[in-house]
Amino acid sequence: MVERVLRVDERSQGFTELVTALSGVQVDACFQCGKCASGCPVAFAMDYTPTQLVHLIQLGQREEVLSSRTIWLCSACQTCSTRCPQGVDLAEVMDALRIIAAREHRAAPVPAVPAFLRHSIGNIGVFGRTYELGLMASLKLSTGDIRQDLGLGLRMLGKGKFNLLPGFRGSGTARRIIRRVKAREKT
Repeated sequence: MVERVLRVDERSQGFTELVTALSGVQVDACFQCGKCASGCPVAFAMDYTPTQLVHLIQLGQREEVLSSRTIWLCSACQTCSTRCPQGVDLAEVMDALRIIAAREHRAAPVPAVPAFLRHSIGNIGVFGRTYELGLMASLKLSTGDIRQDLGLGLRMLGKGKFNLLPGFRGSGTARRIIRRVKAREKT
């Protein structure tokens, strides 16, 4: 990773407060112990470790944070949040950062992640729960990436890891929840 000298950006003053307000997490409580980064299962693929990302938030580096791959690669597994001695729920912070990026119509540096999220929500809205085979089929068709993972999918299908037919239990409830969430996101 290239070392960068970062200064507090006066134009971004208030970014830390925005992240705190949106996430409900006091990011200033982080004292950079690094436990979140040492336990993160996807830190190897991130451009900034979770610890570094929090530091960038604390410095008000809005552009650097919102254009990072890290916020999109976070799997929200909560490992960082459970390891934090200060109780900083970093998974919640990552959610808030993705919301800010989406509100600002920023293109995700990892386009497959928002595509997967959109297809997942649509899939749950139709079936009431995740129908894995349908989810993967719609995702692969929309991205034009049909052949990648085909062998793995066929092996999983052969082992009974996918249901061939979807269930439709709770689809009405799921659609109502999705509509309420979308309405809240607009405010």
